[in-house]
Amino acid sequence: MAHGYLDVIILAFLGFCFLAAILLIPVYRFMKREEADGEAFTEALRRQSEVSRDGEHSSEANQGEEDPPARP
Repeated sequence: MAHGYLDVIILAFLGFCFLAAILLIPVYRFMKREEADGEAFTEALRRQSEVSRDGEHSSEANQGEEDPPARP
């Protein structure tokens, strides 16, 4: 009699693990993709900031020139 309960418990546990994997693997992949996109975005902002700082230094050297218009 106890053997029957053990089979049900094992099958329920394996079914739960399978269902959790089906639901969580796409979420994990999405989070990894968003993390990579976030790092790329941060790197692009860092490069843009470096370029704008380089532009500020060069405009300080050329004090007679106007600053470029700010982006909206």
